[in-house]
Amino acid sequence: MAKAVVPTSLTVVQDIATPHNNVLLAALHARGDVVLSPWYCQPKAAQYGFKADLSNAVVPAQYYQQTTPDWRFIWQILTLPRTHKLLMVGWMNPSTKILLLLLTLMRRPFAMWFDDPADDVRRGWLKNLVREAFYRILRASRAHVFAVGRRSMEFFTQRNFAASRLTNLPILVELPDLKPLQAKRAALRKKYGVPTGGILLACGSRLVREKGFDLAIQGLAEMPTAQRLKTRLVIVGKGPEKPVLEALIAKHQLHAQVTLEEWLDFPDFQALISASDAYLHPARFDAWGTTYAALAQGVPVIGSNKGGSAYDLIEHGKNGWLYPPTDTATLAQHMTQIFTLSPTQKQALGAASLQTMARLQPANGAALLLRFLP
Repeated sequence: MAKAVVPTSLTVVQDIATPHNNVLLAALHARGDVVLSPWYCQPKAAQYGFKADLSNAVVPAQYYQQTTPDWRFIWQILTLPRTHKLLMVGWMNPSTKILLLLLTLMRRPFAMWFDDPADDVRRGWLKNLVREAFYRILRASRAHVFAVGRRSMEFFTQRNFAASRLTNLPILVELPDLKPLQAKRAALRKKYGVPTGGILLACGSRLVREKGFDLAIQGLAEMPTAQRLKTRLVIVGKGPEKPVLEALIAKHQLHAQVTLEEWLDFPDFQALISASDAYLHPARFDAWGTTYAALAQGVPVIGSNKGGSAYDLIEHGKNGWLYPPTDTATLAQHMTQIFTLSPTQKQALGAASLQTMARLQPANGAALLLRFLP
């Protein structure tokens, strides 16, 4: 008689549900041998424009308090049976900070999944002191750390985390069905006024300074006149940097070339990317970012070497181009280079982009996570 498979019970704790994290949860759920219990501290995030109910998209979720310690939630996590697995996605609020400390004191095995911890971002001395204290606590714990990309792995290695406790678990992505996306190509290029012989460039995220959208506009302004006039740049997102971007567009008289678009549902954002000749990831700093979303559609990326996924995934000249984020002259050269590509070169860039993303399929990431969960 075949032995029954005992499912893995996995509790996942994070602040908010996001499309890319849901890809991993969906892959775990689809296996059939994992019972998921997600917890979030808010149903939706105000800083994002997600319209869908992402919290309950995979399985029904539970919620805990965001701004004050939620002792009910903390008690429920601490009293989970030892056979249950626990994955925490960072520590962004009082409840998860307390939970990390108590798990460490109890010597309870668990896992943490981190984006690049943004070591270069300026903080006050007190915040830096508290931050370093929590990394010391994490190092003293029995946690296995899943790090998103090479930059995150380097961060924890430099803080003397043992290699046996670190696993690179990048953001995962399903390769989309390209046909329905490409069917919208002509309409979108017409919508944004791409002239004959012109190019469409897309980028998007929260409109904050570290994302570097001002640098993208500056790079566009530095392109040769003939190519600049035939370029259309669409920046998707909302945030406090929008007035700065509007002022920069006015300064360089780029109203015909640059469109600031509010948040798009992800399928619409994918369609915009698919209609583009290249994707921009101009970040001064980005923990991971959206390079992966473009490569997954066979769209090459011009990305800064401070963007997590650009740094990880772009092979310079093969599936895109890397450059230092503040070097807008080089950015302008790469954007101008798009005009010189032959159909054969464009096809090669697209094929290499898709090949890059083949290793980041959700089923592979789910298997990797389960393999190293303590």
